[in-house]
Amino acid sequence: MKKTDLISAIIFLIIGILTILLSLNMDIGTFQNAGTGLFPLILGIILTILSVIYLLKYLIASRKNLSAEKKTVNVKPESEQNKKKFNFAISDSVKQLVLTFSVLLFAAAFLNLLGFLLTSFIVEMALLKILKMKNWIIIIIASISISVFSYILFVIILNINLPKGFLGI
Repeated sequence: MKKTDLISAIIFLIIGILTILLSLNMDIGTFQNAGTGLFPLILGIILTILSVIYLLKYLIASRKNLSAEKKTVNVKPESEQNKKKFNFAISDSVKQLVLTFSVLLFAAAFLNLLGFLLTSFIVEMALLKILKMKNWIIIIIASISISVFSYILFVIILNINLPKGFLGI
């Protein structure tokens, strides 16, 4: 496994822990009468558990690779061209990771002010652009669809109170 896998696991572990901590400041409620913090709390717990599992897999694989490298005598060094390609891939993935984390921080900071619908719309648009989707019409339609579907699911069907923001919706 690569060193970027270790960095990704640690960053997602931090995001999971932050999600848990931030959701504890919200009304959690019960499973029959869920509050706005229950869903982020569950997602934070799942993200934290998966990050720990991935981190453990990385540590086990790196130990196996280390013991295999000790047994191997003839190891060829990487060419300069391969190193440049690898460094470019690292910088691009790190950029996407930092942008994604920034979008999640934006969502956490402005959810109460902007409300669920507007915040989820902005977050979806930003994430689709981070994923390098180029067609703005598809980005806008997908963002509206996901936001409205989420709103219908949580507010109308599950009867969960989500932040309404200054628009009141």
